[in-house]
Amino acid sequence: MSLLGGKRAVVVGCGSFGAAAAGALCRLGYKTSVIDMDVSAFNRLSPDFEGDTITGDGTSFAVLKDSGVQTASLLVCATSHDTANMLAAEVGSDVCGCANVFARINNQAIASVLENHNVEVICPHQVLVKELCVQAGFNVPVVHPRREGYIS
Repeated sequence: MSLLGGKRAVVVGCGSFGAAAAGALCRLGYKTSVIDMDVSAFNRLSPDFEGDTITGDGTSFAVLKDSGVQTASLLVCATSHDTANMLAAEVGSDVCGCANVFARINNQAIASVLENHNVEVICPHQVLVKELCVQAGFNVPVVHPRREGYIS
């Protein structure tokens, strides 16, 4: 399924991962809004970023609503705090109705909380371990962070 239909994305958190995700989405043609509480975090965005920046708490319903997440086809929760990502993902999915929600989560217990929500968990450690194994030529099964075998 292509996610490009709505062409609108919201990224919560403008650290290195959030800034990279926002830049990639913008280059893919998404109208992208980035939310961060620290205005200086937006300096991480690439010079060619043409989206919107919103200074505020991405876990807040009001801030998410102001970002247009209710009409976005994609929400990426990319802060360095699992609990903030979990909360932003839940609000974006359950309250605002965003159909495609991704959350950066490192902690398995927090990942399991999202099992009953319309949220895809991205575990950076798991992605890196898988890529390491692929680059080394190992045949590695895909391990979902909500299932046994999760690396924390």
